Amino acid sequence: MNYVERIPMFMALCASIIGGLSGYSQKLINKDIYIRMILAMIIFYIIGVFFRNTIIGMIKQIKDIEKKKAEESARLLEEEKMAQAESDEQRGGAIDYTVGDNNTVAGVEDDFDDDIPIAKIIRQQLDK
Repeated sequence: MNYVERIPMFMALCASIIGGLSGYSQKLINKDIYIRMILAMIIFYIIGVFFRNTIIGMIKQIKDIEKKKAEESARLLEEEKMAQAESDEQRGGAIDYTVGDNNTVAGVEDDFDDDIPIAKIIRQQLDK
């Protein structure tokens, strides 16, 4: 951002140097060259100020737009999290967390249905 602040002075100096060199190449007297250089400096400094203000305004607008987009995405993410939490709460109310008498934590004694042939294979693998 610091380089943007220097635009008017840079434009004025460049215009002054170009004006001075053109006056020197035309073999004008020094007084006329100095007057042209001063006028070029003043005019191009004013143009540079307008140019700088335009650039700073555009930068601020871009930052504001990015900030609004970030706030909007954060808000949408927050709403999505809240909706997810609400749906989890609604689903969680119907879940039964009770543990039956047949299940034990220390031993692996689950009630496999003996009618299913795979249950025997699983039970044999668990017993090993």
